[in-house]
Amino acid sequence: MSSLLKSTHIDRDDFDADHYADFIRDSHRSRITLDQLDIARRQHRKKEKLLSRIHYLKMKEHIRVKNDFIRKIEQDIRISNLPSVKETLKAQRRQYLTPSPPPISNDQSQELTMPTKHDRKSHQLDNHPKSSKQPDSPRTERSKANLNKFNHMDLLLG
Repeated sequence: MSSLLKSTHIDRDDFDADHYADFIRDSHRSRITLDQLDIARRQHRKKEKLLSRIHYLKMKEHIRVKNDFIRKIEQDIRISNLPSVKETLKAQRRQYLTPSPPPISNDQSQELTMPTKHDRKSHQLDNHPKSSKQPDSPRTERSKANLNKFNHMDLLLG
């Protein structure tokens, strides 16, 4: 009859040993070795380099297409004689002739450098000043920020 009664005593020594064994087994199953961590770091670095290279190539293509488009507009007399197009082209020429220096970040040296051909091209990409009525849209602000990052990255790489 004693076997039918509920046991009131749990052997804690067995319980602790079993629990510890389960814990150790599970931890060994999920343990990441230093080699695996190093491999993951290298893969992440390679991925970041590839992504930055892709961004660089996309922006380079964007600049090429935009410059080609501007050249075609300048060559088409009917389009280039429109008043709004004339103003835009004049503003771009002014930007091309007197480019502002690139922003100096904290990690860059405080030396002044002469603007390069690429700097002049990148200033052509800047959006034209809008009327003071409407602020830039979030999309425009993001594209400006990305363009600034691209220019900064290109200066560091170049």
